[in-house]
Amino acid sequence: MLDKKQYSLVEKVTLKRLGSSFTASLCFSCNKLDILKDSKETFLHSEELDYFKTLSFEKRHKSYLLGKFCAKKALLLPLDKKVPSSILIRSGVFGHPVVIYPDPENHQISISHSGDWSAAIAYPAVHPMAVDIETVDPGRLKTIEAMLTSSEKDMIKKLPVPEAAGYTILWTIKESLSKLLKTGRAAPFDIYEVKKLDYFENCFTSSFINFGQYKVTSFIFTNMACSIISPLESEFDLDIQALIEQLQELI
Repeated sequence: MLDKKQYSLVEKVTLKRLGSSFTASLCFSCNKLDILKDSKETFLHSEELDYFKTLSFEKRHKSYLLGKFCAKKALLLPLDKKVPSSILIRSGVFGHPVVIYPDPENHQISISHSGDWSAAIAYPAVHPMAVDIETVDPGRLKTIEAMLTSSEKDMIKKLPVPEAAGYTILWTIKESLSKLLKTGRAAPFDIYEVKKLDYFENCFTSSFINFGQYKVTSFIFTNMACSIISPLESEFDLDIQALIEQLQELI
């Protein structure tokens, strides 16, 4: 559901796997820091609000509020809550977000942010997922290129997209896997090497050499790259083209 007043989009995602069905919730948000600061009491839990007051730097203010706002919007649907501030999210030992309360069905959350954009996916713990979002910035091309294998670079050359967009998509694919595994930057990036990357009708699909049990769906909207990772045998009912069109309305 598109909410232009809060600059957010929330989509219910039905996951189907081997005869079973699960529900996830995907949220995207495009917000300025001053708007989030003014409304922080409406979505931060009291414990989160106390922590926010200890943060000194504006950059950390922005990343914290962007992530929490989007995460709460995503969690409202599966947790059947109307008040975002009633939800508490803490950080795990590796810095990953963990839903603490209320959590009747053990839903968890994956959060990502870049620039003014944030993305979050709330998913049942029995069905691990993750999301990563990144600004397509030609100035970061050399940095990303240094993290890719020669095989991955060859994949990008075959795609009908600008080099910067292709490289950024590969970056988000690897980042989404690191978030799902909760390894972050602690593991060598080459273990996340992409085995196959296909492109069809504004949508990328990919798989990994070392983690064949997962697959990734990726796409570009405005100047952002986004990847959503899920178990290989699972299917989800997300219309990527319709999603892209709605996200463009948030600008």
